[in-house]
Amino acid sequence: MPAAIGVDYAAHIQIVIRCVLDLEFKQPPVVARGYAGAIRNAVRRRSAGSLPDVARAQAAKTAIDRRRAANYNAVCGFGNDDIVAFTYPHVLAFGLHMAIMAHRDFPLSVLGLIHTHNRIRRYRHIRFDELLSFSVQIDNWRALDTGYEFDIDTWCYAYAPDVGVVGELVWTERSTMRAPERSGGYAQLSDKPLPELSWSTYEKWLMSADLGRRYARVSGDYNPIHLGAAPARMFGFKYPIATGMWLQARAVAVLEPYWDQAEAEASITFKKPVPLPAEREFVVDDHVVSGMSFGLIDRDSRAVHIRGSFGSLTDHSSPEYTEEQDNANS
Repeated sequence: MPAAIGVDYAAHIQIVIRCVLDLEFKQPPVVARGYAGAIRNAVRRRSAGSLPDVARAQAAKTAIDRRRAANYNAVCGFGNDDIVAFTYPHVLAFGLHMAIMAHRDFPLSVLGLIHTHNRIRRYRHIRFDELLSFSVQIDNWRALDTGYEFDIDTWCYAYAPDVGVVGELVWTERSTMRAPERSGGYAQLSDKPLPELSWSTYEKWLMSADLGRRYARVSGDYNPIHLGAAPARMFGFKYPIATGMWLQARAVAVLEPYWDQAEAEASITFKKPVPLPAEREFVVDDHVVSGMSFGLIDRDSRAVHIRGSFGSLTDHSSPEYTEEQDNANS
């Protein structure tokens, strides 16, 4: 786990030995600046440099904008505006993610990155009047036949203003990203029986053509593959595809009312893109003691778009991350 975040430091960027990229901010940077940097890097047509051993970013004393959070809840379907939505800290930390990946010394282009897996752990409810501190780390580089894969680990702490230090750990996330060098970032359908296709349909999701744009306005995630047909085609997609973090947020919003504990974990694998617009079936298997398994499917084509679980923490004793058993290669 990263060391505690200091306070009252000036925002600065520093490259240190062993190809370590370190960024520190008083508060998370504006996401739009990250995309501006990403576009500049793409125009320069830079060649990939050395992969950093570790890339980190930190920010302290982050306040929560209730109006923005309410807009996020409306788009994702969360119904409780009294506590911070389960997935909302990802939005607050996203500026730090972009600050690293759009940095001139980051060797891969953030434009067109594919989100393949995401796991969130919440250790207690987060209040709107709390200040939060974030620490982000990118590492675990893996070479694939089609490019690279890496993890973004995020730690969210409750900031203690009375003593000026980072307090308890309240939320963590591991996002697995894939940077394809050619098409083929997603696997084709398997001939094996898919259990999700036999699960009961909980509800049907009607996803409009502008869903990616609506989610971008409340989250800051303006990845072009989600915004429209023309920008999506630039990265090998015939149609815009649904944003992975919206899919996870929507799934949690559906299932969380049936979970009576503050401690919870939501894990999701993005198996096949959802082209927009689309109508798909959200299916649930609740025959497990520790939570619920879910999927998003198209019964006609036998496609399983997402597979995930929501329920008990997989490791109750420690917030430390362990190696994923399924790193989204399915």
